[in-house]
Amino acid sequence: MTRFIREMFDKQVYQKVKISLDAECFSHPEKYQPSKLKHNLITLADLYSRAMKLASEDLAKYDNDISFANDLKKKVFSSYLTNYRKAELEYLTKSSQEILEEFYSLINHDKKEQADAIQMHIKNVKSRLHNFRENMSASGTNLHEQAEMPNGQLLSFNVTTSLLEIHSRAVDRCVLLADPKDRSTILREIAVSLLNNFVKDHLEYAIDFYTAHRPPVDSRNEPVIGDFLTTVGNASVTYHTLEKCFNDTILPSIANTEVQSEVR
Repeated sequence: MTRFIREMFDKQVYQKVKISLDAECFSHPEKYQPSKLKHNLITLADLYSRAMKLASEDLAKYDNDISFANDLKKKVFSSYLTNYRKAELEYLTKSSQEILEEFYSLINHDKKEQADAIQMHIKNVKSRLHNFRENMSASGTNLHEQAEMPNGQLLSFNVTTSLLEIHSRAVDRCVLLADPKDRSTILREIAVSLLNNFVKDHLEYAIDFYTAHRPPVDSRNEPVIGDFLTTVGNASVTYHTLEKCFNDTILPSIANTEVQSEVR
């Protein structure tokens, strides 16, 4: 009887997983759009959670063998779990880029072009800070003439919440799906993804942009720095939102691991 129950359960779960998941999304995630990767990651987490619950709790009434859940994991989910890390990180990269590109497109801001100009500006400031205005003129780079200010602030609360949301969900999936010996490493990679996409590509970029494009100081006129000050204020608020996400979601998941000290 016990063997029959096992075989029927394995067969039903296997068939459900096979028709619900695209195996290539996990083996070759680089080929897929973020929406497809998201669907498969969410579906895998849901099916795995439900199957493990059934195997470890409900079917335990008929079978006291504690290896049942482990056997099911190996037979049905092994190939997906092996490639989980690759699919998750690819999804975070593509989804974050999509969120940022959609926002900058909405305000008609060419981030790549402006980022190149900002880098040139920073390089010149560092090399010849004492002669900033003359140096910029001599190099042919005049950010104040080139700049086309965005139609709105470069820091978005919607972008902030969207990036925090997808990374928080990734943490939840990692805790559920990752092999215990690899979990802390994957959590660190998720944290690094959040820092790169949110802090570097959104928050720091906005501050750098308004710093580089602020009007030059002219003794005859008071410099207009409203956008810069607003951005700094917004940056402080969004940074505290990020800090709360780390404290509530990521740090508890890596508590008492070697990664905790690195992330802090």
